[in-house]
Parts: sequence; structure tokens; C-alpha cells
Amino acid sequence: MALQRLRKSVVLALAAIAFAVALVVLLVGPWPAYSSRGPTLRKLAAAGERIKVAPFSPSLPASTHRPLRAGWASRVITPFAPVPLFGYAARQGHNSTGVMQDLRVRAVAVGDGVKTVLLIGADLLVIPPNLSNPVRAQIRAATGLDEAAILFSATHTHSAPNPWDNLAARHFAGGAYVEEVGQILRTAFVEAALTAIEDMEPAGIARGRFDAAEFVRNRAREGNSVDSRFEYLVFRKADGKRCYVLNFSAHATVLGPDNLLISGDYPGYLQGYLEQTWGVTALFQCGASGNAAPEPPVPAEAHLELVRTAMGRIPDGSPARTVLLQAPEALEVHARAAALGQALAERVQKGDAGLVFADLAPISYLGTRVPLPPYQIRFRLGWRFSPLLLPLLGVDSTGWIQAVRIGDTVLIGLPVEPSSELGKTWKDSFTSKDLSLWFCSFSSDYRGYVSPDIYYRAVAPDGSLPYETGLMSWCGPDAAQYFGTITRWLVRLMAPEAVLPDIPESPGLPPAPNRPATPPDTP
Repeated sequence: MALQRLRKSVVLALAAIAFAVALVVLLVGPWPAYSSRGPTLRKLAAAGERIKVAPFSPSLPASTHRPLRAGWASRVITPFAPVPLFGYAARQGHNSTGVMQDLRVRAVAVGDGVKTVLLIGADLLVIPPNLSNPVRAQIRAATGLDEAAILFSATHTHSAPNPWDNLAARHFAGGAYVEEVGQILRTAFVEAALTAIEDMEPAGIARGRFDAAEFVRNRAREGNSVDSRFEYLVFRKADGKRCYVLNFSAHATVLGPDNLLISGDYPGYLQGYLEQTWGVTALFQCGASGNAAPEPPVPAEAHLELVRTAMGRIPDGSPARTVLLQAPEALEVHARAAALGQALAERVQKGDAGLVFADLAPISYLGTRVPLPPYQIRFRLGWRFSPLLLPLLGVDSTGWIQAVRIGDTVLIGLPVEPSSELGKTWKDSFTSKDLSLWFCSFSSDYRGYVSPDIYYRAVAPDGSLPYETGLMSWCGPDAAQYFGTITRWLVRLMAPEAVLPDIPESPGLPPAPNRPATPPDTP
């Protein structure tokens, strides 16, 4: 009898162990990695069907264009108390120790007399759905504005609080979510947006660009190309007031994981320099930033003095102030961020004399959630974590994609961080001399990096996978083709009249979604 009970106990224990192991494998992994194009192509076809029925407002025929109107506003979003900073897992969730720069959200409303689009940009790492969804809903409730007309962007500073309320975010970028911060963000975003809409007046629009190759490099593949184009729109009212919307690919990572001071990094200094020296509003959008590292110039004494002045907000005797005073390299890294921000701002100012303003500009937009390729987070070549892991951590299997056209510029909002190599390739392939293409990464969602598909199976000498194409590449082996195809579709819908380069279609791709070129109620 005792032996039977022992056998039964052993069998039950082994069954429990087997069940636990099976559960771990099911929910965590390892799973074999997939390499077939089939899953991605099926999701791409489904995405095309969603685009066919998505909220879409095409631009009016040129003969019916009405004078442009624009308005803008900003709000401070700096937290009132120490909070975990978000951007580097190496920080291990440590709280901020002070404020070097205030963080802001800025909103720009642009309309053609019939429709209005809203650009909202913030000094944050990403714009997650728990922030974008309620903000869109509140703005729509207050104004009737279509949610697809509201485009979010982030500066991608790695020295701001965590806006994302799921476990995956904390694992990949460190720093717990604080609900009080979430409330500050939601309130400030809505206030800035509604104020920008109320501020709308007749305005002219101009666009500018310059090559900033000396300020950005490919950190993943030294010597390979990056998107070095710094592009911007300028809105000017009759009273001379101006707003600049800026787009550039370099990561906001001049400040590394050792920094525990709240800061906008170089985009914060760029926006601040333009606003303080010219009295304008400046909204910076991080472009296709994957693998694009910043290359700041050597700081001058003026930049060091700027940082010393900003230190006045850090209490005397505090550990943060002591570090800055006793460690020259800690002070210098902030000065390098200031130097890069100022150098870019001065290039913008230098191009001001050549701007040509127009009073008319086509406005159009489209936005929807689309199914994404099956998740594949690999830890070795041929092996991945369970595709159920991210959903268990609060990341669903869809992503928000969006396009907004303002004049001759098409802004594409993606839920991923495209490599800067891809950004350059897509701009070269899907635009013309009369049409600019901008990317707003991690816009309303975050679903990892997207690198050129040719690098997907690359391994290091020790057999490990590179960070950007391994652990941070969530959307499988053909993600670049998936998002590149969607980008091409969106550009065609936003600017059907544009003459684009003739690029051969890849075999097996689903047909492009067709939509009416003009709205049925065109006056």
C-alpha cells in the first residue's frame, strides 16, 4: 500500500513537472523561429483590407483649395517628483535625481477650411496606446475631429518618465510606469491640442531641408548609409508668429544610462534654442531612427555655461549636483547634447532666408489599426520566445498606421522604429523632388525595430544575434517588406498625383488598396 502511494505521488509529481515545463514552453519558449514569407504576406493582405475601409479624407482638388489656417500651443509635462526614467534597461528602474530641462508637449493644428489635422509631439521616448487612445477620444469628443487626423510623435529622449503601462515596456527600457505621470500627460496633451485648435488663424506654409550627415552615423553597421536629411515645415501667421515642425533620424541618446536627470536630450536643446532666441514654437519629431546614433560636436564654453545655468534647478548639496560639480565628464555630456541641439537650430535659422511661403496647401489623412506579422523575438538563430509572450505582457497583435499630408509633405506614423537605412531607402523610392516623406516612429504604439530584411539572419562571431535584428526585432523576417509596402500604399493614397520612381513590385505581394481620389462631397 505504501509503495503504491509512493508510486502515485511520483507519477503526480512528474506530471506536474511535465505540465509546468509544457506551460513554460507554451507561454515563454523556446519555439522554432519561422522563416517563411507566408505569415507576413497574409497579414499584409489583411492590412490592405483594413486600409480600404479606414477613415480617409483625401485632399480637395486644387481648384477648390481654401486658405490655410494654423495654430499651435505647448504645455509642460515635467513630473513634480522623482520618477523612474525610461529608455535604458541598464538604469534598473532608478528614480530621477533632478531636472536639467523641462519636458513639453507641443501641438500644431493645420486646416484648409474644410478639414483639420493635428500634430502632437512630446519629449518622451514613445507614444503608447494607453496615452494616444484616450487623448484622441477626448479631442474627438470636444471638437468632432476625426481620430485619424491626429498624428502623434515623440522626440525619443531616453531621459523622461515612462508613459507606457505594460510589463513589456519595463523589461525592454527600464523604469516603472507611474499613474500620476500618466494623468499629467493625458491632461497636458489634451490642453495643448485644444488650445492649438482655438489658436488657428490664416497662415502661410514653407518647407526646408538640409543634409546633416556630420551629426548622425550608422551605429549598427559602421559606414553604411543613414537618413541624414533634416527636414522641417514652417507656419507663419499674419502677425509674424511662427511655428517650426522638425524631423530628423538621430537617436536622442547623447545622454546615456548613467544620466538620472530629466532632460529632452539634444531635441530638447534644439527646440529650446529656437524658442528662446526667436520666440517661436518648435516641435521635434524623431524620424526613422533605428541604428541612427547622434554625433554631437565638441561643446564650447558657452554650452558648458548653459548647463551650469540649468543646474540652478538642482538643489545644493544633492547627489546629482555633486556629481556634476565633481565629475567633468558628467557635465560635458549635457553640454554635448546642448551643442548638437544648437548646431541643428543654427542650420535651421541659416536656411530661413530661402523659405518660400504658400497660402494654399492640400490636406489629407488616413489612419487605422492593422494586423501585424506574427511576433518573433529571437534569442538565437532559429529559436524564438513564444509568440504568446508579448500579448501576455500587454502588447496586442495589431499596430496603428497613419498618414497625414500637409502641402507637399507626407508624414507616415508607424508603430515601429524603422532603421535609418530603411528610412533613406523608402524616401528615395517613394518620393519625388516635389514631395517630401517623413516618418514618425513609435507613433501611438511600439512594436520593436525594423531593419533591412537582408540583415535578419546575420549573427555575431560568437553565434549571438545583434540587438536590433534579434531581441528588438519583433515582427519577423519580412517586416521591412511589410512596412515598406504599407508606406508605399499610404503615399499613393495621400498624393495620387505625384510622379514617383518606377520600382518593380516584389512577387507575391497583395494588390494595393484603392480609395476614391476625391471626396464625394467635394464642393
